[in-house]
Order: sequence, then structure tokens, then C-alpha cells
Amino acid sequence: MADNGKGRAGGLLLVEHFMTYNPELLHVNSTLADAVLLLRRAEFKHIPVLDGDRLVGILSDRDVARFAPSILTPMPGREFNRVLAQTELGRVMAANPHWTTPTTTLRDAAEVMRLHGVGCLPVMEDERVVGIITVTDMLEALCSVLGTPTVPPPQTATKKPAKRARKVAARG
Repeated sequence: MADNGKGRAGGLLLVEHFMTYNPELLHVNSTLADAVLLLRRAEFKHIPVLDGDRLVGILSDRDVARFAPSILTPMPGREFNRVLAQTELGRVMAANPHWTTPTTTLRDAAEVMRLHGVGCLPVMEDERVVGIITVTDMLEALCSVLGTPTVPPPQTATKKPAKRARKVAARG
């Protein structure tokens, strides 16, 4: 098994080795506008939602996209902003999320995520959110176990010119 320097307890991969510690959090009474700003600033896809210190939900970028008005909707900008500012997260978050602990094995956490079709699990310790583990973190763990890549990562594809543009250039 490859070691990425994060340590292993008895060879087991644990949530605490790959989770994000001290994640950004929002309060259940925060608004969709607060969530949009935080998601853009922090570049996260999931944010645990608290009521006081108690975990009550999880908000994903998909939840925000589903409940925020579309910029394509014929709605004045002022109305668009009003909807964002007046929609509380308690109305759009996924309530009662599944969660895990730092000492849970990655295998068990991944199984919970797979069975319930969720992209992340808040990490709880002493009834407090201490972290979050995501599908991306799980992929990092998989890469760690699989070791050094044997081929270089694929390059970003460049956009080919449209057929019509190539034909016109050839005639030119």
C-alpha cells in the first residue's frame, strides 16, 4: 500500500487522513445569497449547515442551482437579488444528513456515500462538525493506494476548428 505521508492506523485508511478539517459552515437561517457568496469564494461544492452548534443539514452547489432563480428568467435584477436574500437555507438544504467520524474507515464512509447517493459526509466528533469528506477526497485516497501513475495525466483537449471554418480556409 502506498503511503502519502498522512499515516495509517494498523494499515487502515481512516477518514481523518483525507478529510478537510474545519470546513466552512453556514447557519440554518443564513440565506441563499450567503451560500452563493461562500461557494464562489471558497470554491467548495458542499457546506454543512448548523442550528447553533448542531448539524441540521448539508447544502450543495446543486441545491443552490436548483433553488436560485435562473438569470434566464425574465425577472428584474432587484427581484432576483430579493429571492436570494430572502430564501433561508433551512428551506433548500438536505436535512438530517448522514455523517461520519474521523476514525471511521474510508471503506465504511465510502459505503455510506454509495448507498445513500451523497457526495460528502460531514465529520463529527463530540457532537461538533470537525471536518468534511467528499468524493474528491475519496479519489485522492484511491490514488494514494494505487501509487504513482504509470502514464502522465491526460492533457487538456484543445478545441478543433469547426468543419465549415476548415473548409473555408482550404478554399481560400
